[in-house]
Amino acid sequence: MKKLFLLFPVLCSFLFSYATYSYHPENVTIVRDSFGVPHIYGKTDADAAYGLAWAHCEDAFKLIQYNLLPAKNKLGSVLGKNGVLFDYAMQFFGVDTLVENRYEKDLSPEFRKIVEAYTQAVNDYGAKHPDEVLVKGTLPFSSQDVIKGYVSVGILLAGAGLDLKAIKDNLTAEFFQPNEKGSGSNAMVLAPSRTEDGKTWLLSNSHQPIEGQMAWYEAHINSDDGWNALGGLFPGCVSVMVGCNDSLGWAHTTDYHNFGDVYKMKLSNNHDSYWYDGAWRKFTYKTVRLKIKLGTLKLPVKRTVLVSVYGPVFKTKHGWYALRYPSAMDIRGAEQWYRMNKAKNLQEFEEVVKMEALPLFNITYGDKDGNIFFYFGR
Repeated sequence: MKKLFLLFPVLCSFLFSYATYSYHPENVTIVRDSFGVPHIYGKTDADAAYGLAWAHCEDAFKLIQYNLLPAKNKLGSVLGKNGVLFDYAMQFFGVDTLVENRYEKDLSPEFRKIVEAYTQAVNDYGAKHPDEVLVKGTLPFSSQDVIKGYVSVGILLAGAGLDLKAIKDNLTAEFFQPNEKGSGSNAMVLAPSRTEDGKTWLLSNSHQPIEGQMAWYEAHINSDDGWNALGGLFPGCVSVMVGCNDSLGWAHTTDYHNFGDVYKMKLSNNHDSYWYDGAWRKFTYKTVRLKIKLGTLKLPVKRTVLVSVYGPVFKTKHGWYALRYPSAMDIRGAEQWYRMNKAKNLQEFEEVVKMEALPLFNITYGDKDGNIFFYFGR
C-alpha cells in the first residue's frame, strides 16, 4: 500500500481549538491503496468520520456540495433548473423544517458527534481550498444540512421524482401498476452449508450509476472505538451504506412495494378546501423561495405551496395531488446506517434494523457465524 498522511495543524491556527471537541484531526491517517480507495484510521469514531469527509472531499468535493447545497437553497444557483428542482423539493416536502425540529430530539448525542465531525471536515476542506467552493458565502455547512441531504435522497429514492412526472404527464393509472419485469437491484447470500469453502458469501449488485451524485464512493473506515467498515456510500454521507465489517455484511435492494402514497384531491368549488374524513378542510399555505441560474444571472423566484393532512399538494391541469412518503417523516436513517456499520453479530444487527428508519430498503444479510436473513423493507 502507498501511504499518504494528512497533516492538519495549519487549519487549527485560524479555525478554533479542537481541544473541546470530540474529534481531533491530528489523530487521523488516510492510506490510499493502489486503486485510490481511502482507508481511514482515527482514534475515535468522530476522528474517523472527519477523515472520511476529508478523503471524499479530495476526490469529489463538487458532488458533496451538490448534495448539501439544497439545504441552503443554493443548488439552483449552480445548476440552473436542474438544481432548483432539488432546492424546491427540500422546501416542498418540508425537509428543512423537519430536520430543524427533530435533529436533537431524534438523533443520539453519540451520533450527532459523528455528523458534526464529518461536517467540520467538509468546512475545513472548503476553507483550505476556496477555489473549489461552488457558491461563495455558503460555508460553513451545518450538521443539520448533512441530515437534510440524507432525508432528501431518501425521498428521491422512494420515487418522488417519478411520481411527480407521472402526475404531470397524467399517467398515474399506468405508472402505479405493479412492475412485472423484475428490474432493479440484486443481492444474494449463501450460508456456509452451501459453499465449497464453508464460508458465508454475500453478493451485492445495487445498479447505481458509475458517476455522479448517486454513484457509490468506496471507502474503508476504521477507529480504535471499533468502527471497521468497508463499502459504498453517497457524497455527503457519514458512514458505509452497503458493505461489511469484520463480522458481517449487508446489501440493499428496492422493489415495487409501496414507498409512499399519492392522493388525488377532491376540491371544493372555489378550490380553497379539500374533502377529508367526511368534511371539507381548508388548505394551509407556505412560501417557497428559490434562486435559479439563467446564464450569468441568478434570479429569485417565489412559489406558494398548498399543504394538506396528506402532505404537500402538487397542482396540475389534470387534478391536484397530495404526496406522502415515510422517508419524509423520519430523520434517523443516517444513524441506522452508522449503527449497522458498528454491529458485531446477528443480535446487534437485528436490534439496529428494529429502528425501521430506512422504510424503502430490503436488507440481505450474512455473517461469519453462518447466519443469513432477508429483511423486507416496509
